[in-house]
Amino acid sequence: MELQKAKLMSNEELEPYRQGAKEVFDPEPGQNVKLRHVEESDVFLELMRNLISERGSAVVPEDRRFVKADKPMAAWRVIGGERFLIFPEDTWAVEYKRTARKEKGLDCSFFQRDRWTQDLQKILAGEGLIKAPSSGYRYRYDLMANGTRDSTYVVAIPAQLLENPANI
Repeated sequence: MELQKAKLMSNEELEPYRQGAKEVFDPEPGQNVKLRHVEESDVFLELMRNLISERGSAVVPEDRRFVKADKPMAAWRVIGGERFLIFPEDTWAVEYKRTARKEKGLDCSFFQRDRWTQDLQKILAGEGLIKAPSSGYRYRYDLMANGTRDSTYVVAIPAQLLENPANI
């Protein structure tokens, strides 16, 4: 208004500036888009499916050994007659975070928690999306087949949940 009164700019010249200020300080109500969160079960399974489709070559088949030097991401294994995709806990945390951050429309603020990996595992184990021990939520498995079960924490996802979305 002051610029128009002082006749420094015409109304037509001021309009783009007014529109920009309105967008910043008084925006139109946007669409009610529900933000999805990385700790939700459907998001977790979707991201894990995406990860496997993108990096399937980094997953060790059931009949091959998991050797850290080869830098695998995960391995397919059968535990108690059920097939699982098993990640070393640290590798899973890095890959899950990376995959989630690439997706649009996801709230990744959960990753800012100090113990987000443990918190997320507790949620997922409670929903039956990852294998959990009889007590607690962190699962141990001798993925390298070298007797390190007691010190190897893993995230084991049932294959049926990854292969068939209807099984959720």
